[in-house]
Amino acid sequence: MKNIYTELTMIPRQFTHSRSAWIKGLVAACLMLSVAFTATTATLDLGSTSNFAILAGSLVSNIPTSAITGDVGLSPSTGANITGFGGLEVTGTFYTVDAAGPAGYVQAATKLSNAKGDLTTAFNNAAGRAPTPTGQFLDTLSGQIGGLTLAPGLYKFSGGLSIAGSNLTLEGSGTDIWIFQIASTFTVANSIHVTLAGGALADNIFWQVGTSATLGTGSITKGTILADQSIDMQTGATLDGRALANTGAVTIASSTITNPTPDQSLPVTLSAFSAKTVKGVVELSWSTSSEIENLGFTLSRKSSPDGEKWPESYENIATYSRNPDLEGQGSTTREHDYQYTDAMIRSGMSYEYRLSDVDYRGHVVHHAPIQIKAPTEETLRPQVFELGKIYPNPFNPATTIPYRLLESAQVNISVFSLQGEWIATLADENQEAGSYNLTWSPQNLSSGIYLARIEAGGMTAVQQMVFIK
Repeated sequence: MKNIYTELTMIPRQFTHSRSAWIKGLVAACLMLSVAFTATTATLDLGSTSNFAILAGSLVSNIPTSAITGDVGLSPSTGANITGFGGLEVTGTFYTVDAAGPAGYVQAATKLSNAKGDLTTAFNNAAGRAPTPTGQFLDTLSGQIGGLTLAPGLYKFSGGLSIAGSNLTLEGSGTDIWIFQIASTFTVANSIHVTLAGGALADNIFWQVGTSATLGTGSITKGTILADQSIDMQTGATLDGRALANTGAVTIASSTITNPTPDQSLPVTLSAFSAKTVKGVVELSWSTSSEIENLGFTLSRKSSPDGEKWPESYENIATYSRNPDLEGQGSTTREHDYQYTDAMIRSGMSYEYRLSDVDYRGHVVHHAPIQIKAPTEETLRPQVFELGKIYPNPFNPATTIPYRLLESAQVNISVFSLQGEWIATLADENQEAGSYNLTWSPQNLSSGIYLARIEAGGMTAVQQMVFIK
């Protein structure tokens, strides 16, 4: 693409009256086109900061009444500098470095130190990336993007950035990423909204701010703000994301901050998720032990010829909005079973399926994916194993994983964290047909939810286990 700024400044002067609007519209269109032809922007790993709605360095102050969903942390400043919070304003945990803080606080200096370290790593990662699209296209608008519709990508601003005049729209899919590199200040004007279109998610939007951010009165912003200094949310401001300030303060006033994926507000407790091939189709089934404000589920998948690299992104194959069988149960503590059949498979291909649930506020939680190999017509066969319900669950000190092999097979049984980190391999051997009961007793692990995954004969099944110390 030629130098867009040079081309735009050559617009005849007789069009001066509409020249500014014309330039803004054309720049936005060119940005959309440029981003569409660039490589997909990789997401930003927030590490241990991901569960925080607020993380600050010097002060966290609140003018009631606010609503915070997610954890609140302050480091290195004392917990006494978390001020102004009532008893019901935070759905989450207050973390402090010392024995001070609001009611219910937890002293966790090491946790906070790790989180601040991860914040610095994520900030530097975002700041160090090359802009996509290349060039200073947005700087031709003096760092003002109100009224634009921006496609996914990595945008760079050599000065400050403001969203004013009109709302900003970010349009893309649920797997697309936006990263905004801002050298100095970030300002969202009063009553301005950042809106999402096309399935875009707040959890995939990142504002890397060189100095400080201000979210104006009544404004609505989407995404995680990583500010080197401070974040000021004025009266009634809403942030669907995270307010992470490295050295300075996070100040809020009758504000709403909703962490897109906080641990404590997961809408669904998934107890099992499995896949099997039967007569040329893949049958997927899953069970929930409880659901909180669950609208329903979405299934997505990747496919790859055997032995080749998996693609980066998933494709949606089914959603609750179009399939009544995938609709959630709202809020319930009863166990519920779900099934879906994927008939659009080809022999000789491997498939990875990801299950996601959506709550009443539109928040999406992705569960650990499972993989299965589609057999050829010659090797098509029925189910190779049956995975029983793990018991006891929750457990301490040990639990039993029951399963039955319908024929001899190479069996691998492993334990993973919810983030997909390998914990232990419990079995990796060829086993004869029959019934088995495998006992797992965690060693030196903290309380939490873990995943038991069994693979045999091209089939995979996963169940959750809750370990309580």
